[in-house]
Amino acid sequence: MTEKLSKRELVDLFYKQIEDEKNGIDIFEGYLTEFFNKNPYLVADREVVMTAVTHDGNLFPYVDKSLSADKEVVLSALQELKHRCVKTNELNEFYSYEESYKFLDNIDKILWKDADICRLALEVFRENAIDNKYIHESMWTDKEFVLSTFDLMDFHEYKDLPTYCYQGAHESIKMQRDVTLAYLNRNNSYWDVPKILFDDINIVKKLISSTNHKEVEDFCISNPQMFEKKDLCLEIIKNVGWEYYSEIKNPDIYFDKDIIKSTMNRIFKDNFEESGETDFEKFKIKRLFLTKYDQIIEEINLNILNDREPSRAKVSDMMYASQEEGNLWESEHWSSFGHEYDE
Repeated sequence: MTEKLSKRELVDLFYKQIEDEKNGIDIFEGYLTEFFNKNPYLVADREVVMTAVTHDGNLFPYVDKSLSADKEVVLSALQELKHRCVKTNELNEFYSYEESYKFLDNIDKILWKDADICRLALEVFRENAIDNKYIHESMWTDKEFVLSTFDLMDFHEYKDLPTYCYQGAHESIKMQRDVTLAYLNRNNSYWDVPKILFDDINIVKKLISSTNHKEVEDFCISNPQMFEKKDLCLEIIKNVGWEYYSEIKNPDIYFDKDIIKSTMNRIFKDNFEESGETDFEKFKIKRLFLTKYDQIIEEINLNILNDREPSRAKVSDMMYASQEEGNLWESEHWSSFGHEYDE
């Protein structure tokens, strides 16, 4: 096959290959890329280039710089590569770092301020489009653009493109609670979330709903400041575990009636699930939930009345023992109350 083709013949050759591929024929595999590379006088011809990249986006790195700022040319190349990803539901071979950078380097800087170009580049090249700061920094301060990146198609098996985009966003954007919540709906992990947002009950609710129990535990233990807010304590105790009651250091929260009732409720619930019984409310009545709750509150109030701070250990032990059968005060275990906790 001669390489001395006219422009018209080259365009016709591209179209022929497109038709052949529709019929399952690919007789020119590798030839067009080689030909395109060896005929530099054609890489600046817009008609040839548009035909070429529409057929094979991998040809874009050979396109002359005079066309690298042509939005239609770049979009056509990116759309063709995305079509390949959609067809196979995976990243194509062009995703490798070296080949990615050849493509990305050939896009004119002006187009990295264009949302359409940036979104398509992210879908096809993922984090490679963020590396080396191809996407202009102004895009990462654009709230609507950042939000839109969380809904991009992700052809990688890990489906972590939203994480790369959230990491790339400017701090002022990540600090906006609706942006972070939108991100957490795609990847529910606390690692990249600014710590100052951990005072937001909706964000905390979302994070502790993760199915990754180890990460939830790490999140709760590594952020003790959350236990300074009653509403957050209630959410964590209710939805993560009664064990976190001991993480509360503030006595006003530790001895709070709602906190104590919520902790007891979670203790009873855990025991109910192990009991084999089917009615939780009847289970609580049988185990004298309200009676025991009242006894604990009475113990706290009595100490306050006597101008003494209630004993954390005593209240804690009373609460954890409340799951046992019978009246709390009448049980043999508590017969020495008033002595063993004397300070």
